[in-house]
Amino acid sequence: MYRLKNKLKTHQVKLFLIMTFLGTYILWGILLSSSKGILNKYIYLNNTYYTFLRILGAAMPSIIGIFLTAYFYGKKEIKKLLQSLTKWKVNILFYIAAVFSLNAQIRIVEFACKLLGMKVEVAMNMQASGFKTSSILGIMTLFLAIVLFWGPLEEKLGWRGFLLPRLQSRFHPVFSAVVIGVIWSLWHLPMFFLPNTGYNSIVEYILVTVILSLEMTWLYNKTGGSLLIAILVHGFDNTYPLILGFSGKQIHKVDLYQVF
Repeated sequence: MYRLKNKLKTHQVKLFLIMTFLGTYILWGILLSSSKGILNKYIYLNNTYYTFLRILGAAMPSIIGIFLTAYFYGKKEIKKLLQSLTKWKVNILFYIAAVFSLNAQIRIVEFACKLLGMKVEVAMNMQASGFKTSSILGIMTLFLAIVLFWGPLEEKLGWRGFLLPRLQSRFHPVFSAVVIGVIWSLWHLPMFFLPNTGYNSIVEYILVTVILSLEMTWLYNKTGGSLLIAILVHGFDNTYPLILGFSGKQIHKVDLYQVF
């Protein structure tokens, strides 16, 4: 048993990826089946079972990351991993960077549209995903819901807490970030086939996700491994396309993923 454990430990990155993809794809595959008319008697769009399976599938990276950390390294490393979620004592400039990086992304979108001869205006959507965004409280509530249930919290212990340090121990941070960005994108693949998810072009999504991965990797390293900062970046990135829309001659309320 000890020899088997040591052998598996040398392949823990591969093991993490296989288990994560398998777990998520099974759960989201059930959702896909229900959307195609199979199992829809029990699981249908936005009912309790559907929502639970979607969230559980999104949490697979963290679930597998915690499980493998416990199996290979024990309670001490689990505690260290979980503490990275609450590592908030970092330079305030990193919080500012987490927020204003989105402004930079918006400027990139505007610049790209102008190159295509489009007059771009940024507009505010008054309601998004059932949340009123005409007030600060509404936006904060939407942001909190997204952080808790739409990916940022569910994923980070896996992709950033478990996988990133192991890749960076062997490869350059930039290369590690790009690899995670591509893998992270492909992990979302079932979402492109589910209804009302907002996922469009896979190639465009990979490009944007790699950029986001580079940003989060830089912040993770500069903050000494704060997953909290990475969660905030991901939360803002998921929130602002629901609130801000871009309108112009040829486009109307398109988000970052639709432009690139």
